[in-house]
Amino acid sequence: MQLGKLPLEIMVPVQNSPEQTSQPTANVSNGEGPLNTAPSTAASAGNRESFADRKAKVTRAAALSTETGMPVETVNVFGLPLAVVTGDETLVAIANKIASGEPGYFITANLHYARLTSLHEDLPSLNSAADFVVADGMPLVWYSHWCGTPLPERVTGSDMIYRIAEQAAELGHRIFFLGGAPGVADEAASKLCELNPNLQIAGVETPPFRPLSEEENTQLIGRIRDANTDILFVALGQPKGERWIADNLQELAIPVCVQLGASFDFVAGRIKRAPKFYQRTGLEWAYRLFKEPKRMFPRYGGDAWFLLKCMASDVWGKIFGTKTVIRGAKGRATVSSAGSNKSTGREKQA
Repeated sequence: MQLGKLPLEIMVPVQNSPEQTSQPTANVSNGEGPLNTAPSTAASAGNRESFADRKAKVTRAAALSTETGMPVETVNVFGLPLAVVTGDETLVAIANKIASGEPGYFITANLHYARLTSLHEDLPSLNSAADFVVADGMPLVWYSHWCGTPLPERVTGSDMIYRIAEQAAELGHRIFFLGGAPGVADEAASKLCELNPNLQIAGVETPPFRPLSEEENTQLIGRIRDANTDILFVALGQPKGERWIADNLQELAIPVCVQLGASFDFVAGRIKRAPKFYQRTGLEWAYRLFKEPKRMFPRYGGDAWFLLKCMASDVWGKIFGTKTVIRGAKGRATVSSAGSNKSTGREKQA
């Protein structure tokens, strides 16, 4: 799907990419087609399994296509086509996508992104064009269960950034970091290299806050592409990051791109992530609200109101047997129920 030109609000880079390391030689698929196993959660360097050993760990057979290696089933939650995958299966899909060499991106979507999708009429097509969209928020997972189309688990960008880096170090994939506040991307890259000594950093760019000209944008894309990047981590904010990736995807020609936002700050240690208890219980938002009330209250207030409207619409629909929608600021309809649209995803792959 071709997307029209979108407003560009990223900025001119102020530093050069680090010196490139040798080219990766790992053969992800070993010539045998898409993989159907994935690495385990990051462990200490001396206690990690080899990729060959982990091949024996088979995931759910129906999760990934045998032809493309991408997720094949989605459920609709608040207008988002969420992939029915685990974190392990997401890693498999990423490795398969890099093996294919085709440009692509995936989206980590939480309740806030669902609200943004209801407000911005370009986002539904952008979401549909993605290789897959994962549920980066417990409200999405809970709501999918409530509506009878359960997602297997939460797949959060703040966890996946560590796991993707671990897998990249093992398979020889090169990661480029783009965005964040001054110094944050460098610190995040350095931290991930400490955890994964074999990790190859393709480059780091921290743009200042002013829009890019067309020439500057072309030069930025060229630097990212010429660094032989396999994975592009972006921290430009939502939905700016997703828009920039989608708008420049073919020129970037990178197999795996993803907007990760605050994950850079978490890895760098600039912002402390909520303790595990808050993460497991879906109360991470409460911790962040306590830590950053002025910045997070308007966002979480709007998200809560959006959630209440969706719940009210679905309750009304269950009582009266009607399909209900939530309308954004521009009047665009968003189906609220998780059970209202379930797809195998095969139509997109045909």
